[in-house]
Amino acid sequence: MTCGLDVVAAARGFIGVPFRHQGRRRDTGVDCAGLVILVAHELKLSEFDYRTYGRLPVADRMRQFLNAHMDCVANWQAGDVLLMTLEREPQHLAVLTAVATQDNLARIVHSHAQVGKCVEHNLDALWRSRVRGAWRFRGLVCS
Repeated sequence: MTCGLDVVAAARGFIGVPFRHQGRRRDTGVDCAGLVILVAHELKLSEFDYRTYGRLPVADRMRQFLNAHMDCVANWQAGDVLLMTLEREPQHLAVLTAVATQDNLARIVHSHAQVGKCVEHNLDALWRSRVRGAWRFRGLVCS
């Protein structure tokens, strides 16, 4: 059975993979949606894909995609997918790799266009302010 920590490990396996808009290959690059989609494929959680998006956000399109393939959750756990804004509309996805504790900030893995690759870093106040919701892959066994 697959749990959130398996999602975290799979997402971390993409760290360093180049950013490529609508990319779906580890060797040539992925974007934020591609990261989430390939993690799902790798763990056999889903075979969905989503390519009906451009570089500029379209209101609620990403949220509709998430609702169609995942479950919206209020209690974040490692392995959840965060929907974030970068400019105006929610258009960016990240995998939560660690939840916040009293001593540590939460952490995320995402394909970051400005950095040019997949990275992991803290979900600091700026990044946290961009979060518009969290979704969990269906079929995960979470404790």
